[in-house]
Amino acid sequence: MKTKIQIALFTLFPLVSFCQWKYQDVNNGLDEPYKIAYNTHTPSNVFLKLENLDDGSICLYLTNGYFCTDYPFTEVSFKIGSEWKKFEFNSVKSTDNYECIFITFDMESNADLVNAFKSANLVRIRVNDDYCGSNIYDFNMSNSANAFNFMKK
Repeated sequence: MKTKIQIALFTLFPLVSFCQWKYQDVNNGLDEPYKIAYNTHTPSNVFLKLENLDDGSICLYLTNGYFCTDYPFTEVSFKIGSEWKKFEFNSVKSTDNYECIFITFDMESNADLVNAFKSANLVRIRVNDDYCGSNIYDFNMSNSANAFNFMKK
């Protein structure tokens, strides 16, 4: 029995540790160094990311998906304990491809959003695309407060 439990833990541990917020400084040697925080939706490999914009605001966006509508209606619901806190956005698809939508260009303009982001244990995002239909992505919010605070340093 002990062996079965150990096998289960070693099998599940990589999934649990991968599905949380990670953050890092990026320096590719060509551009100015910058910070990024990200989380991956398994199994679709869609990323939820935070990046600093030139004006100092923090952008929240989904990338590595396929989005058809230029301005998809996006619902973001944070699970905090056993309660859900929902936000709605008219997102913007990137102009250079169909793989990215910007949920908000300035997270800090909404204190309730930042508080929910930092204290949630799960976030569920539904992208309502007029042409491609709706897709739902769940992200583990472990380490989200540290990721957000890292972006503000």
